Amino acid sequence: MSYATPRKDASVENLLSLCEILREGPLPREEIYEEADIGRSLVSDTIEYGTRLGFLSDSEGEIKATERGIGASYYNEGDSDLEEHIIEGLSEYDLYRSVLETLAPEAQDSGVITKKDVLRTFRTEMGLSGSESTLGDAAITFLQTLDAGGCGEYIVGRRGKESRVEVTEDFENIVERITNVDTGTGQGDRNASPESSANPKAGPDTSEGDTSSQRSPAQDEKGQHTPLNQTQSDSFTVSLELSGDEEPENVEQLILAIRRGFKKDISNELTNTGGEEPDSVDKQESEEDSDSTDQSLDSFMSQDTANGESGGR
Repeated sequence: MSYATPRKDASVENLLSLCEILREGPLPREEIYEEADIGRSLVSDTIEYGTRLGFLSDSEGEIKATERGIGASYYNEGDSDLEEHIIEGLSEYDLYRSVLETLAPEAQDSGVITKKDVLRTFRTEMGLSGSESTLGDAAITFLQTLDAGGCGEYIVGRRGKESRVEVTEDFENIVERITNVDTGTGQGDRNASPESSANPKAGPDTSEGDTSSQRSPAQDEKGQHTPLNQTQSDSFTVSLELSGDEEPENVEQLILAIRRGFKKDISNELTNTGGEEPDSVDKQESEEDSDSTDQSLDSFMSQDTANGESGGR
């Protein structure tokens, strides 16, 4: 992956100042140049720096503070809440994330990340080109960003010692949070999105939660299959249309055939579904229903026979 050379004059302090100016809404660059208390080149470099960290967005000539940028503008450097915003930004800035991932193993052993370490990584690992001054200043900005993200304490070089970050005890955990991300969401050399990366859409919950909604209709609350034959039916109706000219014996045979067919269907349902016999109470109710049905059919048959004889007269 190729990377654009980072701007040399950016800083966390200037970035927070721009985010504060843009709290009320987006502004054209020219208005920001007038509002900011820093020079035009510093504003330009800071806008570029802020977009790559996801604090600012540049759209159609207007600069806007993102939700991350607005939230960060209420804090000062060193605040733990600001550190969280910076960590999120580092995870989305491809160049910074790659440099940190490259330097982290050595830093955990030595306890420091120096300006020279960053400069070397810019050139040899990231393939950046530029003057010693340009890349050196960009390396300082990188170290200051690590400081703001809680990775360590930035110390200005003096008396023969280099500018550096002395890493904290929590350095390894922070590096894991920054580097263990989906690189497809990184901003890289593109302008940052106006909003922080959204959480992935949750898929359907397949965990063992409310199992009642996952049971089949033939399962009870314990997950056991309930015999289908235990489903009760309140009543049934057999409709016969007779003209009155039928022989009584034929009508009687027809009714008996219906009765036999009904009993056969019940027997087949018990056999096919493997259902068990209902308990004694259900048996009694079934017998009463059967007796009632038989009485109704017998009454109908007697009435129809009488009607047949009456019609014959």
